Amino acid sequence: MEVSNAFFQGVPIWLWWMFGGLLLMSLLWHYRHHVSFELKKIYCLLPFIGLITRLAKDAEKPANALWTRAERVLCSIFYPYLPEWIDYGSLWDKATLYLQRCSELGRKPCPLWLGAAIFLILCLEASAFGILLSDFVVQNLPARYKLWAGVAIGCVISGVLLYLTHSAGREQYLNSHIAKIRDEYANRPASETEMGLRPFPDVSLDHPLDSGLPSYIQHLSRLDYRGKVQPRHWATVMALTVVCTVGVTTYKLRESLHHDQTVATQKQTATPPLTEEEALLLSSGSDASASAAFQVNEATARWGFLGLGFIFLGAQALGFLCGYHFGFIGKQAREAYQILKCAQNKEAFESYNRHRDDYVIYTAQRLLEKLQQRQRQYANGGGYDNDLDKRTFRRYVQEMRSPEEVLSTRSSSTVS
Repeated sequence: MEVSNAFFQGVPIWLWWMFGGLLLMSLLWHYRHHVSFELKKIYCLLPFIGLITRLAKDAEKPANALWTRAERVLCSIFYPYLPEWIDYGSLWDKATLYLQRCSELGRKPCPLWLGAAIFLILCLEASAFGILLSDFVVQNLPARYKLWAGVAIGCVISGVLLYLTHSAGREQYLNSHIAKIRDEYANRPASETEMGLRPFPDVSLDHPLDSGLPSYIQHLSRLDYRGKVQPRHWATVMALTVVCTVGVTTYKLRESLHHDQTVATQKQTATPPLTEEEALLLSSGSDASASAAFQVNEATARWGFLGLGFIFLGAQALGFLCGYHFGFIGKQAREAYQILKCAQNKEAFESYNRHRDDYVIYTAQRLLEKLQQRQRQYANGGGYDNDLDKRTFRRYVQEMRSPEEVLSTRSSSTVS
C-alpha cells in the first residue's frame, strides 16, 4: 500500500510534460507535410525578417534570363510540395491493382484509438509490474524510487512482450496468405503443372510485370517473404514461451511476497503463551476481529492480483490481434495504401489531388505576385515589366518538368 500511494503521489511534473511533448511530436510528424507548408508560407509573409522582404531587394535578372534570382528562390521553396504531373486516374488504378494482387485491398494500419488503448494498457501493465517488483530491487532506496525502478523494469518487460505478441500475430497473418497461395497452387489447372511456385522478379507498384501469370504467382511476388513457401511459427513459439515464463515468474514472485508479508505479520502479532482461560476469553474478542481482517485483506490481495492477471493476458491478446488484423505484409502495400487512403473512389481521389495541387499553386502564385510588386517598388518605383505576365508559378513548374519544351516554345516566339 505504501508503494502504490507513493506512485500516485510522487509522479513528477516533468513526466506529464514529457508525455504531452511526445503526443505533440507525434501529431506534428503525422501532419508534417501540411505543417511545413504553412510554416513556410508564414515565414515568407513575416514583416522585416520575412523571406519576401529580404528577396525583394534583389530585382536584377541575369543576362538573357526570364526570371530574377529572387523569383526562382521563392518558387523553388514551394515546388517540392507539388507531386509529379501524372494522371491521377492511372495512379489510382496502379495502387488498387497492387493491393488486389497481394490480397490486401481494404486492409488498414493500426488506428489511432487502438494505439492509444494499447499504450494505456501497456502503462497499466508496467505499473503492475513496478508495484510487484519494487520490493525486489535495491532495498535501501525510498519507496518512491523503488517504485520507479520497478516501473522502468516493467516498461522493458511490457515492451518486449508487446513486440513479441505483435510479431506472432503478423506471422500468423502471413501464414494465412501462404496457405492460400499453396492451396491455389495445389488446385492449379493442368496447363500450369510445369510452373514452379516461385516469385516473379522485379515486380513493383509502378511495374506490374506479371500480368499474364497465375494469381498465386502474382500474390507471392508481392509478399515480403523469403525462403521456402511454407508456414513459419518461430515468432509464435517464442512469444508463447516468453509470455508463459513471465506469467509463471510473476505468480511465483507474488506468492513469495505474500508469504513474506504473512510471516512478518505473524511475528508482529505474536504473544506469549496464554493459559486456557485467557485463550478462551480472547478468542471471542480481538483475535476473532484480527483474523477476520486478515482474511479480508488476503481476499482483496487475491482479487487484485487476479485483475492484474487479466490486464496482463488482455495486453498480450490485444498485441496479437493488432498484429493479425492490422498492418501490411506486401512489399509496397503500405505505399499503395498511403496513395489511396485520401478517398473512397477514383473520382474523389482525382478531385482531392487536383484540389491539393490547386491550393499549392494558388498560394505560391500569390506570394510570387507579392514579391514581384515589392521588386518593382525597389527597382524603378513601380514601373511595369513587360515579362511580368510570363513569370508565374505554373510557368516555373512547367520549366522544371519539361525544360526542353519550354525553351523551344520561347525561341519560336522570339523569332516570330
